[in-house]
Amino acid sequence: TYHVLNALGYTMGREYGSFDEMQTAQKLGLFKGGYQPKEAYLTRGIAAQLFYNALETDILSQDTYGKDEEYTVNKDNTLLRSVFNAEKIEGTVNATTGVNIYSTVLPKNNQIQIDRAVYNMGNLDFTDLLGKYVEGYIRIDRNSDYPTVLGLKKSDKDSSLTVKLADIDSIGN
Repeated sequence: TYHVLNALGYTMGREYGSFDEMQTAQKLGLFKGGYQPKEAYLTRGIAAQLFYNALETDILSQDTYGKDEEYTVNKDNTLLRSVFNAEKIEGTVNATTGVNIYSTVLPKNNQIQIDRAVYNMGNLDFTDLLGKYVEGYIRIDRNSDYPTVLGLKKSDKDSSLTVKLADIDSIGN
């Protein structure tokens, strides 16, 4: 836990004051996903969950040095963003190559729209997610007008309903 906190900057200045690494990790949400700090052993699964949770935790940075040190929690500056140029997204897929549920303006080849924001999708195919609420990760590429989707999956928050065409008897006015 100490090394994860250290990567996030939360061990700076600990020699000058009290520091409870388990309490700090708990407060930051690093134990989300089932790990209870009272467990005796850190398994691979628990370690993976700690690292996963750390990816989206805001980083702490030191602003001033010397006798009166000051620290700032940098909102939205996470390991995911600062190290991997990536961020988590979620929303409804409203367009993929050749299909747009809102209008006739179609995204370019190899592009997807999630909540009407455009993303490059490379060689990935997300047509099966059209109309679904998804979550995933994008990479911010400074050499491109649009971020690139690294991966998407249907979210547990998805409440869409799928009806097979064969199950519809007729369409009326």
